[in-house]
Amino acid sequence: MKILGGAAADTDRSMIGYMPQRFGLYEDLTVIENLKLFADLRGLPLEEHEKNFARLLDFTDLKRFSGRLAGKLSGGMKQKLGLACAMVRTPKLLLLDEPGVGVGVDPVSRRELWAMVRDLAGDGIGVLWSTAYLDEAEKCDTVTLLSDGRCLHAGPPGDLTARMDNRMFRILVPSAERRVILRHALDHQAISDGSIQGEAIRLTPKPAEPEPNR
Repeated sequence: MKILGGAAADTDRSMIGYMPQRFGLYEDLTVIENLKLFADLRGLPLEEHEKNFARLLDFTDLKRFSGRLAGKLSGGMKQKLGLACAMVRTPKLLLLDEPGVGVGVDPVSRRELWAMVRDLAGDGIGVLWSTAYLDEAEKCDTVTLLSDGRCLHAGPPGDLTARMDNRMFRILVPSAERRVILRHALDHQAISDGSIQGEAIRLTPKPAEPEPNR
């Protein structure tokens, strides 16, 4: 395995930022104190602290909350603080472990996180985003689908959805729920047809739309 063009064992870990799925910062420290702690842990030179903190607080829109305890932040703001701490040394590779799953992370916060990540990618930072949400995977340049440690697909998201064209899915559903589930499925934009067949419902997905030029 190669990371950042070299052997994994030789990788400079200071060039990798990591944001865990669950909020892993210190709730009894303020926003700025968390940044200072992570800067020290990551070996950021003291003379670079002020400049980097100002940049990160501006980027995440947390400047006005710099003195607030992390435990008093909303779910979306905790997410932003986690990203800021992961970016404290301006890494070349950023690892995001299901960042949209945290408690209190609303759809608006998820959109804001995506906007920030796009900006980082535009600046040349590699981003690896782990997710179980297909709508998030579709926003990526490349998708790798893993199951039990095996790679089932690697390539543009459009290639993955195209493999579903002209397929039908038969799903076993309890009798009391079949009509309700079928109705909800037919309301979904990705489903073109569906019906009840015995103990199951049959669903036909719509063909994948061509991926827009990036």
